[in-house]
Formats: sequence, structure tokens, C-alpha cells
Amino acid sequence: MAAAVLKSKYPAHCNDSSANNLRLAGGVVQRLKPEHMYYVQETMEGPPYCAAGVIAKVVQPQAAIVTLVGSSHLEAFGTQERILDSCLSVQEGMPTGEGLMILNGDDPFQWGVSCSRSVVYYGIDNEECDYRAANIRSDGSRLAFDVLYEDKVVAVTLNCFGRHNVLNALAVFAAGVWADMTDEEIVFGLASYRPSGIRQNLVRYGGHSIYLDCYNASPESMQSAFDAFEMVGVPEGGHRVAVLADMLETGEEEALFHRRVGEMVARSKIEKLICYGSASRHIADAARLGNATCVAHTECFDELISLMEKHVSVNDVLMVKGSHGMKLELAVDRVFGTAFHEEFERYEFRSGEFRDDVLRYFVYTDHATVRGKLASCCDVAIPETIEGRAVTNIARAAFEGSAYTKSVQFPSTLRNIGYAAFYQANQIERIETPPSLRIIERSAFNSCAKLETVFVADGCVHIGQRAFAYCHNLTAVRLPDSIAQIEDDAFVGSEKVVLVCSDGSYADRFAKRMGLKVSRGRS
Repeated sequence: MAAAVLKSKYPAHCNDSSANNLRLAGGVVQRLKPEHMYYVQETMEGPPYCAAGVIAKVVQPQAAIVTLVGSSHLEAFGTQERILDSCLSVQEGMPTGEGLMILNGDDPFQWGVSCSRSVVYYGIDNEECDYRAANIRSDGSRLAFDVLYEDKVVAVTLNCFGRHNVLNALAVFAAGVWADMTDEEIVFGLASYRPSGIRQNLVRYGGHSIYLDCYNASPESMQSAFDAFEMVGVPEGGHRVAVLADMLETGEEEALFHRRVGEMVARSKIEKLICYGSASRHIADAARLGNATCVAHTECFDELISLMEKHVSVNDVLMVKGSHGMKLELAVDRVFGTAFHEEFERYEFRSGEFRDDVLRYFVYTDHATVRGKLASCCDVAIPETIEGRAVTNIARAAFEGSAYTKSVQFPSTLRNIGYAAFYQANQIERIETPPSLRIIERSAFNSCAKLETVFVADGCVHIGQRAFAYCHNLTAVRLPDSIAQIEDDAFVGSEKVVLVCSDGSYADRFAKRMGLKVSRGRS
């Protein structure tokens, strides 16, 4: 969020993914360029103790935001006071006698703490904070509130959910003021922010709304996730479903903390609960004691997949929350055909690269992804397996701009065609997908100049933004009844396209709503 605001005005650099440890932050620093005026770096709070200070000596920040001193890493640190000390060690990397600490005034551990640098506070409840939020409201898709600071009242809109994001926005607002931005510039930058990845990210695939927040977990972040989840609208006939996994590194308080989460569930609007992991049985038990009715628990990953497939239906809103070590993003990928966990396997160096005569691949724990093309051959046949792992995904931009590829034979294991995978692959004339495919991502076949016909097999549920946009020779796209979501601009600029689909199907209703031609024949 801070990067989004600063980038809206200045040339700015920031870490991507979760490059928040010393080794990866060092790599981010090396990518700084002379034209960058600001640099935003996330730093881990540990373990080890005072990791933030060690990273700060490399990054040399002039301002730092501390979010919340929660219960994460309590097993390693022992007390929340030591967690706070570790966070505040970021001052060790600041210039001597300079620097600004932007602290959470609603956090009793941070309020009034002694710092060696200047301090401003942000908060919602604490009226003594320098930056406060008031009049917080949600319309089901956005948050709006007023920022009160000095003698001003500034209206802010966020395209995300939750009280914690109001606090985040207050901290970033303070950073924007420090960076000599006007109120209007900060408001514009905040409105441009969109969550991504598996942190507090609301996504929609195949008619399912999924609130992903499974990078870390503590009782505090669980409550924040529940608050955000309740702001998400539920379509008619849908239910609120939660998949909750163990909160790791909670130490001696493990059972107590998990029971507290179960009590939160019982007080919430969650209608179906699936718990995963040994400690999460305490969540399930406490939820049942609180009269939650539809509760399941498992310690088996494959059974978790089965429970999700059984209990999550189209129009349901799903929340997925747990520690990253529980690999909930992999469960989401297995059920819905997404590819969230790949980012983290690369980040953790748990993937390898493989090459054959034509293609290169990323090889992950349980599958492989086509990463790019090596040879200039016209006809490409993607294998079913690489090093014993099923080829399930085609990565972003894998065939982008290919001047030779005329045909692609997809494997029967394929589940996801990634962002811009075949963007401007201008020799392809026909595409036929296998029944295993679930998702065609954004811009997957955007601007394919010679593409004429597309046959999407039954099983696909999602066609993303501009997936077949500006394909000027595209005349027929056969869409199955399994399709549950097509983004409005999926076929924008493809003026000749006719959608071939069943009468009354989702694709048929979409075509009529968008004013596209429809045929009942076969492509």
C-alpha cells in the first residue's frame, strides 16, 4: 500500500512477493536505480531477534511503519514485549539523529513506547493519535472513511476490506505527508491500491469469491480476517465458508489461542467451518461449544481438499486463513485451478528448472509449469509429465510474442493457462483445451492476430479479463456449460467473434448482456 501511494507520484522501488529477510532484501537493494526517489522495503519481525535492525542496516530507512505487535512468533520470542523490541530495532539502521517512526496508537504495546527517533501515531480508537480514522463504512465492495489530522478532514476510499486496512491506510497517509505529498495525491494513491497474492486478497474465480489471507496467522490477524470477511457481500443462495488452519509458533498458549479463534467463529456470520491441522481441532471444538452447526476437522491434506470440494459451491464466499506453513494456498490451487503457491515455492527456492529441446519448465513439489519456449518450431506438444510431475500450468508470458508457434497440443493434466501466456502469439490459428483445464487467466490469448477458432472443453470454469481481446480474426469460441465466470472485457476488440454455447447457459447470458453474437452450432 505504501508503494502504491509513493509510486503514484514519484519514481519508487519496492520489494515484490515476500522478500522481507536479510538475504532477499539485499537483492532488492541491488536493484535500486539512480532515478528512484523512494524505496519501500518490508522487513520481517523475526525470528531471529532484532532481525528488523539487521535488515535496516542494509536498507538504511529514513522512516518506518510498525503495524501490530501480535502473537506471531511468540514461541520464538517468549513475550510480546520482545517482539516490540525486535520491531523497534529498525531504528538501528536509520541515519544518526534522524528518522521517523510511524506507530500504531491503538496497540497498547506501541503507545507511549520510548524511541530514539521522532514518532507519529495513527489509530482508530485512540483519540490522541496524530492520524485518526472516523466515519468508517463499507458498501460491500469498498471501504470509505475520513482521515483526521491536524485540523483537516480528508475523505478516503479503499478497494479492499477490513479494519486492519483502515489502520494500514492511516500509516501510509502519514508516510505520504512525510514524503511531501498533498492530501489529494495520497487519496489518489490509496484508491489505486489493490491487494495481491495470498495476503488479504479477495479474488473471484469460476463464480467463487475467495478471501485469501494465509501468509501468516495469529489470534489478532484472525480477528482482522473475520472483520474483513463480514464486509464481503454474499450472492443470493450463497453461504459464508471458512477454512482455518493452525496458527504456528504460538508456544505454550497454542490451545488457548486456537480456542479463542473458535469462539470468534461462533460469534461470526460463518455458516460452514473446515479446520485443518492438529492444533485447529481446538478451533473446531470451541466453535461447536458456541453452537456452530456445520463444523469439520481434519489433519489430512487430501481430506481437506475433499471437504472443500464438498462444502464450497458456486455463489459461496470462502475465507482461507492460517499460517503459511500449513500451505493453504496449495489447497486453493488444487480445488480451483489457481497458481498462488508457485510464487512462494520460487521464493523459498523449492522449485527447480528443467529444459527439453523445445520448452523450459519450473518443477515444483507436486507439479510442473511451462515457463517458456526455447526453439523456433511451429508445432508444440506439451508433455503430460516432467520428472514424474504432472504439467498443470502454463506460466505468465510463456509464449508471449512467439513468431513461430502455429499450434499447441495441451496435456490432459493442464489446469491453468496463465496471464498473457500467448499474448501476441500471432501465428496460432486454432486452440483446443483439454477437459482438465479450469482457468484461462487475464490476457491469455490477447492480440493473437491469426487466431480464428477456440474450442474450450467442458470443465473450464473461468475466463479472465481480456483473455481473447483484440483477436481481430477470431470468429468462433465454443464455450461449455461448466463456465461460471467470464470477465466483461474478455472479448473486447474481437469484433467478429461468435460465442457457441447452450441456450440459457452462463456463457449465453453473458453474451446477451454484452451484446455479443451467439450460435447454437459447433465451432
